[in-house]
Amino acid sequence: MKIFHNENLSQITLKLGTRKKFSEEYSFIPINTFQEKKRIPFLIQTPQMFIPFGITQNEDGGKSHCTISFHNKENDALTLNLLNDLKNLQTKITNTYHNTLSVNPFLKDSIYSECMKLKINASSKHYNNQKCKINKIECFSYGSFIIHLSGLWIQGDKMWFQWILVQSRIDDKLEINDYAFVDKKIPPPPPLSLIHISEPTRLGM
Repeated sequence: MKIFHNENLSQITLKLGTRKKFSEEYSFIPINTFQEKKRIPFLIQTPQMFIPFGITQNEDGGKSHCTISFHNKENDALTLNLLNDLKNLQTKITNTYHNTLSVNPFLKDSIYSECMKLKINASSKHYNNQKCKINKIECFSYGSFIIHLSGLWIQGDKMWFQWILVQSRIDDKLEINDYAFVDKKIPPPPPLSLIHISEPTRLGM
């Protein structure tokens, strides 16, 4: 499995699969890339991304999402490069289907710069920066993500990108569960044979 990390995505060829009908309303176009002439999932490992909202759910309490932001693009060249690559990808897909479908962009402006929403599945896994599993993502935090562009959903004359959060590695607050102080031990007293006691000086002597 290939995970693209700090690479120029403009050099990657994506293959759109055969459109699959799921119902009268919905159909799906899978997306893959190639490695050694084999189709493989299109997976990207992001740099450190800002997380403004943590994990959120739809109003009906159903699907869960995590929104990641390119808020730190001014300080991190890798974040800016990824943003530019994703803008280019979004434009290419939009231009491919603009004559027949209204393509909803996955990059959206917000008060936290450009953001994109990742779908969280039951198989999505979250870790802290000590490689321990966690079950939540705090808002206003930073983390890296492995994300998967699985394909394009179509309903009527509208199209959406489906980005899935595969794994997250969150800069969690450092916590130490056990007592961690280094208590300085008092050294034992020296043996009496090594202690020199001077006698008081007698007057007149």
